[in-house]
Formats: sequence, structure tokens, C-alpha cells
Amino acid sequence: MNTRATLHAALSGERAILRSLQNAALDVDVATGMIRGAAVMTIGPAEGWGWDCDRTTLEQMRDAINAAGGMPSRFKHQGMNADGTPMMAAPEALGTKVAMLSNARVDGSVLRADVHVGTYAEHVPGQGNVRAYLLNMAKEAPTEIGLSADFFYSLERTGDRAVARVKTVNSIDFVDRPASNRRGLLAELPGVSDSGALPAVDPLPTNGGVHMDPNLLALLVSMGLAPQSTPEQSQAFLSALPDDKKRAVFAQFPDAAPKTPATPAMVEQPPAQLAARPMLQPVAADDPIRAVLAAENARVSGIREVGKLYGHDDVWTNSQIAAGADVPTAQRAALSKLSEQHNAYPVHVRDDRNMSSLPQAIGDSIQLRAGLSVKNPHERARDFRGLTLVETARAYLTAIGIDTRGMGRNEVASLVFNRGKLAAMGRAALAQTSGDFSNILADTIGKTLRTAYDEYPTTWQQWVRRATAPDFKTITRTQLSEGSSLKRVRKGGEYPNANLSDSKETYVLSKYGDIHSLSWETIINDDLNAFARIPELKGRAAKRLENELVYYTLLANAAMNDTGALFNSTVRTTAGGHANLASANAAITVAALNIGVGQMMVQTGLNGATIGVRPSFLIVPPAIAGTAWEVVNSTTNTASSNANVKNRFGPGGQVGLTVIEEPMIQNGVTIYDQDGAAVGTASGTSTGWHLIASNSFIDTVELCFLEDEPAPVLTEEDGFRVDGRQYKIRHTVAAAALDFRGMWKNTGA
Repeated sequence: MNTRATLHAALSGERAILRSLQNAALDVDVATGMIRGAAVMTIGPAEGWGWDCDRTTLEQMRDAINAAGGMPSRFKHQGMNADGTPMMAAPEALGTKVAMLSNARVDGSVLRADVHVGTYAEHVPGQGNVRAYLLNMAKEAPTEIGLSADFFYSLERTGDRAVARVKTVNSIDFVDRPASNRRGLLAELPGVSDSGALPAVDPLPTNGGVHMDPNLLALLVSMGLAPQSTPEQSQAFLSALPDDKKRAVFAQFPDAAPKTPATPAMVEQPPAQLAARPMLQPVAADDPIRAVLAAENARVSGIREVGKLYGHDDVWTNSQIAAGADVPTAQRAALSKLSEQHNAYPVHVRDDRNMSSLPQAIGDSIQLRAGLSVKNPHERARDFRGLTLVETARAYLTAIGIDTRGMGRNEVASLVFNRGKLAAMGRAALAQTSGDFSNILADTIGKTLRTAYDEYPTTWQQWVRRATAPDFKTITRTQLSEGSSLKRVRKGGEYPNANLSDSKETYVLSKYGDIHSLSWETIINDDLNAFARIPELKGRAAKRLENELVYYTLLANAAMNDTGALFNSTVRTTAGGHANLASANAAITVAALNIGVGQMMVQTGLNGATIGVRPSFLIVPPAIAGTAWEVVNSTTNTASSNANVKNRFGPGGQVGLTVIEEPMIQNGVTIYDQDGAAVGTASGTSTGWHLIASNSFIDTVELCFLEDEPAPVLTEEDGFRVDGRQYKIRHTVAAAALDFRGMWKNTGA
């Protein structure tokens, strides 16, 4: 346990605060800020710690100061409670450093050093001109100021004494009540004063005329005794301890146990004998005494932490310790006291009042205010729906135990984004993870984005195969040939081996996205667009991107792996020939459709066999969608003067086609990179049309997503250049044509 005030576990690794004074030979130069010959440490007992400093201690401290090339000095110790116990988390030292120590030397029984108070000490945050204060105090009131070393140490036995051995030194700080030389800067060395010899150690609190062991006092303080208690209060505290704890104390300090009347009264021990009392001895790890003391120390430390986290003073904390409360009981009491101190924000809730429902209630209320559709909104959403965003943020802060009375709109809007400050204000804020306000807003944005993404209408799903890939490596799609025709086997002959061939197409996934900032100005302005329109537009953009990639593949007519363009009229016997582009441009008629179907039906596989591809979809731009619909929904051939001529593409006809009307076919598609530059442009057409086979029969176009991200992903982080949060929308997807045989095109007339 790293503590600065309890000594019963101080045999290794303890951190000590030693307060010593400067000698009367002090030289103070106010103009240059120098205090020369300042005493840092003196040979003799360290009051209240139960061990001594000897010459080796002074030499080790001297070497540490000089090796550092300058030891920092702070204006008062940092990281200590008012009672001298260590804080659970020490504050930053920046803003408290006022001086540097150098030229350390051992002068007889005193370690001295020169202190340079820097000009930066003229403007200490929250303190003012500390430089002038320290220098004038040293010059005009030297008995009221001193230095204190903050260092880690171990203990070494020397005869009947324990002496400190310096491990590392953190700083040597200014304090107001040094302990080693109580008469201040003008005092002589310990043992000599104006009235004669000083005692070897300071008088200790007594009980019934008997000096109390400083180690016993330290143990009682660690168990909850107020540090400045009188001897009578200390004895009463000891007597009130539970029996198991009392037995543990008496086992360590037999002299403290009650004596029978026959036992002669204890006599006052001379101070020198008190200084010689051995330090606490370590006991076995499984010793029941050690277990009792460890449990008590954990209880006391836990209650002190609860008191600090909830902002309660030492009086409240000590009362909980004295009452024997455990940590959970103290925590409940702390919350109860907190609720008594702060008026709750008037948000009327119903049955569900716990924190777990708060994120959903706030998120649903924001979506409802923005006019978005929310399936099964939480009942508590009604309580927040009438509030502005700032009022919602204030209600949230109040719900987690933050007092917002007196806070302006700007302060509330800034605080809900400041996770570090919220964490420093109490355990209720620290308990928030996915339920903190920033994440509530992120969840609201994410829901809006996903809803818009899911509901945005696109046409690619009707005819394109959906796939996933585990990473960004090259994706290879292999097409096996049709099975070779079965061959006649002669009588007694061997069956021939079947021959299969293959071809392949390759592509890779790509990332698309952008960043949207949600600032504290958005909260102040009650800008619901940030929670509705913007993520809604982003969701639609992600879905539209999928459509763009698919139809860019059709319109761009890029070369495939065989070097031929996706759509070309070259015969199949020529390298790269696909024979899937009409040689004569024509509008959609039964006759034109017959030509397309006929060319698709005679497509051959990799082994040259006819595979009989039949189209299922007719993809057209809006300009000719009406004509397409009429042709495929008429029972007769509209181009014939004979009403009895049946339409093979009409209802119940031989070839059923589903018309897909796609605006991107007409307007074209452009794909942009992160700098806004076009990386691919495919012109549109108002007359061209495509026949596409079902992907259950043959591969056509594939749209592939990252395996772990089959939809757009929203991530967030604290804004660095702006006040607020940043939300990144990422969509990982790619489209590619796999096989030309299932697609046919006519550029139209």
C-alpha cells in the first residue's frame, strides 16, 4: 500500500513526506530569487514516522538532488488529502512548480541546498505571485516556512533504530509547518536552543499520562481515527472497535491492551525509549491478524475513496468509518446524501427510472422530435420529447448526478462532450460507457443512418448477386465450363475422361466514406438536422453508392479478363468476342427483343457447348420505361395489325421479363475519390436497354461487401480541432462483371 501517513506497512517501498527547516545561516536574495543554504533534511528522528534519518540518509538525498541536475520544488505538496493521507489519484504537478534546488551538500548534521525561485512563480494558476510571497516569508518570517522532501524509501535496521534509505526523490516542496526543526528558519540544530537542549523526539499524545506509541496512532488513523484526535478520543476509538479488530491491534501492541487491577500502573516512558520502540514486524501472509488488518484497511480506504468521488467532506467520511459501514453501504449513503444536496431536473418519468433506459429514451425522443419514424419508442421518450437539445443534455447530466444549477446553455453543451471532466466529477459519470451522452447521440445518428439506408429504394438487388469477402486481397471469381457433351462408348470400349475448363475475373474491395462533426453549437442551436437530415442523407448516399457501382459496371463497358469489352458484337470465335451487343440499334419492340433473346440463347460455354441462356430482366432508362412496360404486358404483338398475333413476352407468354426502370442508366454514373476528383465516369443513355439473365442460372454482376461490414459503419471519436464529436461513415464495397453470357445490350434508337 503506497501511503504517506501510515507506517505499519512501511518496511519497503513507502513514500514519505519529511518536513525540515532552513538554518539561521539562511541567505535570502529577493532580487535574484535565491535562497542559499536552505536546510533540506536533518539527522535525527522523523517526527510521526517512527524512524530516523542518519548521515547516509542525508548523503543519499544529496546525491539524488545533484544527479537530477536540479530538483523541482512545488508550492505545497500535491496528491495529499487534508488529513495527510494519499489521494486516490494525485493531480498534475504542472501549475504548482515554483523553484529548483541545486548544489546540495551535507553540512555537519544538516543537508543544505540552494533554492532558486523562478520568475514563473509570479503567476501560479489560482495562487498569484507565489515568488514574492515565498521570498518575503523567508526573509521576514523565517520561522513560518520550511522545506519538505517527497520521496520513496526503504528502512534499514541500525541497532535498535530504523533509518530511512532513499530510493527516488520526486520533489522538495515548500510547506508552512516543518517538523524537524519546529522553531523555524532561525532555530539552531536539533538538541540546542535558546533555553537549552531539545528533546530527542517531540512529545507524543498521551493517554492517562502515558505516551502513546506513534505506530499505534498511525494504525488507528488507518482504521478511521481522525488524524488530529486527542489521546482521550484515540482511546475511545480503540475501545469502540469490534472485538476481532481490537484483538488484532492488541496482538501488534500488547501495551495497549487493558490491564487487570493487579497490574501496576504504567509509568511514563522517557522520550528516548519511545524512539527506540521497534517498527511493526511483518507477519505471515496467512496470519489471521494480518487478514483482519488488511480487511479493515481496505474498508477504510474504500470508504475514503467513496467520500472523495462523491464530493463529501472528511466529517461525513469519518462518520461512515466510525459507524462500521462497509463500502457498498457507504456508497448508498453517499448517493442518498448527494440526492439531498441537489434538486433533480423536473423530468417526469414513469415506471422505468433506472439508468439503463435513459439512452434509449433520449435517443427515441430526439428521433421523434425530428419527425422520424420510430418503431416501439420507449415509454420514457415522452418525457424528453418536449425538451430542446440543451434541455435534454441538462436532464441527462442531472440523471447521472451532476448539479447543473447555475450552468449556462454553452456550459451544459460543452460539458456533455467532455468525458474527462465528467469522469472527474463523480462515480455516476464514471459509470457511463455506451450510455454517455456522446454515445447516445452517436446511437441516434447510427439508427437514423441505418433506417435511411435500409429504406432507400435501389434496383440492383433484383438481379445482382450479393457476396462478401474477408479482407482487401484480390478477389478471384472462377467460372467453370459447361460439362462436355456425353460421348458414345463402343462395345467393350473405355469411358472417356470429362474435360472441364475455366475462366476467371478479379477485383478488390474499396472503402468509401466521409466525416460528420457534431459540435456543441449544434446542441445550443437545437439543430435537429444533425440528428435527422444529415445521417438520413448519409444513409441514402451509402445505399445509392451500391447502385452506382453496379450500374457503372454496365455503362462503363470495361474490358474483362479475356481483353474484350463487357458488351461487344465480335463473334465468339474471335479472341475477346462476346457477341452480346446488337449490331443494329433499335427501340424496344417484340422483334428487337426476339433478336436479343435469340443471340443469348445461342451463347456457348467455355467448351463450346450451347448453354441456352434465357433473359429474366429488361433494364431500361426512364425515358423508354413506358414503352418497355407496354411491350412486356401486352398479350398481343402491338406491332402487328393482326390482333390474334400473340406476344411471347406478354402475360403467360413464352419468355417472361421483369422491367427494371433505373435512372442511373439514363443519367450516367461518376465515382469520386477522397479529394473530390472523378476516378471513373460512365455516360448514360436515354435509349439503350439491357437483357439480363437470372443469377441463379448464370453469373452476371456481383456486388461484394467486407465480411464484417455488410452495411455502412458509423464510428466516433473526440474532436481535436473542434468542440464536439466526429462521426465517420465507412462503406466497404465493390462491384464486378463476372460473365458476359448472361447479359445483352442494344444501344436503342
